[in-house]
Amino acid sequence: MSVEDACKAGCRWYYMGDSGRSESLSRYKEQFGAQRHHYAEYRLERLPISSSETAIKSLVKKAIRFRD
Repeated sequence: MSVEDACKAGCRWYYMGDSGRSESLSRYKEQFGAQRHHYAEYRLERLPISSSETAIKSLVKKAIRFRD
């Protein structure tokens, strides 16, 4: 609905959200006309939360045999 509303309002661009490193999500969005935009991402953390989160997600995906 929000894409339709944006079109009716005359918007030329619509942000479909980040796809991260998911190729399947990128391909899905491209079916609707989305274009890839690569950018640098920086995280400043006192504790290594992001790397721990990434490792845990990777283990869970392997356990459930999820394909990215």
